[in-house]
Amino acid sequence: SLALFTDLGSPLFDMYKFKIEDFASGVKIALENFHRLQIELENEISSSETGKSVINISEGESETDETSASGAIVVPDEKMLDEMSKELSLKFKSRAGDDTDSLPGQLLRMVTPEYCEDIIFGLNAQNVISKMHSKKTSNMKREITNITLLSARSTAIPPPPATEEEYEKMDEEEREKNDKIINNIYMEHPAVVQIEVLYQMQTTYTIESDSDNVRDNNGKELSHSNELVGVFEGWIFGRPEGLQWKLTLNRPFYGL
Repeated sequence: SLALFTDLGSPLFDMYKFKIEDFASGVKIALENFHRLQIELENEISSSETGKSVINISEGESETDETSASGAIVVPDEKMLDEMSKELSLKFKSRAGDDTDSLPGQLLRMVTPEYCEDIIFGLNAQNVISKMHSKKTSNMKREITNITLLSARSTAIPPPPATEEEYEKMDEEEREKNDKIINNIYMEHPAVVQIEVLYQMQTTYTIESDSDNVRDNNGKELSHSNELVGVFEGWIFGRPEGLQWKLTLNRPFYGL
């Protein structure tokens, strides 16, 4: 169920006939599709060569083929992860452009380009660290159990007010419109909405590893619950293609 925590008091919601019920009817499915896609991407990246030969050269050592062949595995530094993620991102975007139904193509339809970059970096870092510790996660499932509206806000995007020189050349009607822009009086300008939802997600998975840290749970089905916040943005007026929701952020819930 979707409960309302904040007042949907913006005049833009009434002005453009935006109904939170329409958003609520699809948000759970949208988040489930996002997390399903995340799992598929995790599996794809995990099965790739990325991260299998991560060597962090300590200070004073040179990076040579001999050093790499030694098999020494140390936590990679941020620069190395960043370079690996950029390379992965280029391949990701190329696939998305070639095939919009591919996993990268589906993700870019769901999230903003900026958030997509963050997701790629996070999945790559997670994959590298897992391979360093010979850890494999399988049978991953994520289920959303509860979902609640945290906030909903909207803003119009008016054109910039006229300059002093432009104002002098305006007739009375044009000046009245300009004054409304300056005083933030709503007119039919493009408008965007941002909605935050709080949800609880149950994750089940199996770990296979030789590490002493997980030996007791090796091969067992494990589960944990998380409280997360999903931030969605979309147009409610003025977008030629109509309203299209994008997930701009997915983060842990830190409390009210």
